[in-house]
Amino acid sequence: MVVVMCASLFQACSDSPSKKNTEGFDTYFYMEIGGKPFRARLAMSDSEKARGLMGVKSLGENDGMIFVYDAPQKMSFWMKNTLIGLDLAYLDSDGKILEIKRLYPRSLDPVESASDKIYYCIEMNSGWFAKNGIKAGDRLNLDALGKAVEKRRP
Repeated sequence: MVVVMCASLFQACSDSPSKKNTEGFDTYFYMEIGGKPFRARLAMSDSEKARGLMGVKSLGENDGMIFVYDAPQKMSFWMKNTLIGLDLAYLDSDGKILEIKRLYPRSLDPVESASDKIYYCIEMNSGWFAKNGIKAGDRLNLDALGKAVEKRRP
């Protein structure tokens, strides 16, 4: 009887409406940039940002990663232990692409942003932005990103 009551109490607590639905680092979310849909994982913590796509052997054709920062800043990426070629878009707080750079596998050379107003960075397969007609000035759908960020927060 006590076991049944404890099990029922545990179930009631786990179904609490105040509990947030959190998703992990490996979860893909549907996004859109410049009218083009894609899927992205979110790198939000310092350890997730440091890990990025290191060790990933391939990405789906329309898959990538979005790095989310707390404040605008000048950014720099390198590709140590990253096995695939990537393109990197630097975006401002409005989700507007300011520049797109090529990243080469295993390169230790820093790839810096020209701007100090970078708020988001998006890594996609090498050539993805050009193939999809995405260029500087195009915008990320911040509503979709905001919903994904909420699901990732504890």
